[in-house]
Amino acid sequence: MADILTNLADLFDYKEYEGDLDEKEYGLVMMQLLYDFTKKYSSKSYDYIEKHFDDDCVKLEEKLLSLNEKQFEKYENAQVKNQLLRENIPSKNHKKVNLDYNIKTTKTVAETTIKNTIQNLRNEVKLNIQVMKDKGREQDFNLEPKLKQAIGRIKRTVKYQTGKISQRIRRSVQGFKYGEDMLYTWQSAHLDTTCGWCLHQETLEPRRKDDWEEDHLNGHCELIPISDKLSAPYQELAYAYEDYFEEEGD
Repeated sequence: MADILTNLADLFDYKEYEGDLDEKEYGLVMMQLLYDFTKKYSSKSYDYIEKHFDDDCVKLEEKLLSLNEKQFEKYENAQVKNQLLRENIPSKNHKKVNLDYNIKTTKTVAETTIKNTIQNLRNEVKLNIQVMKDKGREQDFNLEPKLKQAIGRIKRTVKYQTGKISQRIRRSVQGFKYGEDMLYTWQSAHLDTTCGWCLHQETLEPRRKDDWEEDHLNGHCELIPISDKLSAPYQELAYAYEDYFEEEGD
């Protein structure tokens, strides 16, 4: 099972920005828990799997949900910090910024997906065990495909969460910086991987940020304000020279 947890890059297209390490950590921490589980069962006998797999899956689900809860909050906080620093708001003023974004549904979707994934894993393995017993072919039982499938779904769930959190916080910070009435244009990344949908978005008329659809998960395109007019609350909290030198000296 050595290859089960490899190639995170096939699901995470990491960009060069401040959140890289936070995003990688989120994925790797979740994958480590699954790695420990698969490593344990890679050496277990058929009889052991039949007796213990269902109960161990219940424990795995609890651990995954608890770990996801912690990583979700940690990633959200890191994204808020990174995005505010990106817009030159010093750390000491972060608590004064009122951001308006909703990621509760994102979290609910992720938690439901984790529960369903592990429940499906339990049911499918139990069914497979019964089929093999019925055929008298217990020696042919293979747990690996089901584990690979479950791990793939958890990977995609982490990608979904990080992508949604990052985009919604980014747009909320833009709203704070430029005001909610600012109009934006869509700017495509113009990479080899940039799709026709994104290129088409670039041709559309400026509109408010909430009227634009979200970019692809971990996408490279972004919204660009049509002017550099800054909101009054932002100007009050943004970097001044004294803030910069004060933080440099900490």
